[in-house]
Amino acid sequence: MKKTLLATIALLISTTALAGPHIIEAEKDSSLLSIAYVEKVEIAEKGEKHAKLISVTGGDPVMNAVSLYLAVYNADLADYNLYRLGMLADYKLLQSKKKGFLKIAITRDTVDSNDRNFHVKSTLFVDLMNSNQDLGQIKIEEIK
Repeated sequence: MKKTLLATIALLISTTALAGPHIIEAEKDSSLLSIAYVEKVEIAEKGEKHAKLISVTGGDPVMNAVSLYLAVYNADLADYNLYRLGMLADYKLLQSKKKGFLKIAITRDTVDSNDRNFHVKSTLFVDLMNSNQDLGQIKIEEIK
C-alpha cells in the first residue's frame, strides 16, 4: 500500500510543470495525501474561500523535496478540492492585496550544464476562481 501511494504521488509530481499562466483542475482523489507525509499545513483563507497550503515531503531529499498542494473547502461536497501546485525546494505564503488571490514565494532546485545545483526563486499568483465549487479550477501565473 505504501509503495503504491508513493508511486502514485511520484507519478503526479513528475507530470506537472509550471510555464506561464495556466488552469489547474481539482484532483479527483484527495486520499492521495497520506497524513504520514504531510509536513506543514498553512491556513490561506481568502474571503469566503477556506483554503490551506499543504506541503508533503518525499522523493529526492536533495532536489525539490516538497510537493505543494492547495486545498479549498467545497461546502457542497463537505470536503476539500485539492490542487497540485508542484515540486519545490521551499515556499512562503505572502500577503496578497488582490481579493481572491494567493501570493506564494517559491524556490525550485535545478541543475546547470556542469551538474551544479542552484536555486531559482519566483512568485506564484494563484487566482482562486471557482476553486470552492464542484469541479473547481484555479489559475496560476508564475513571475520569475
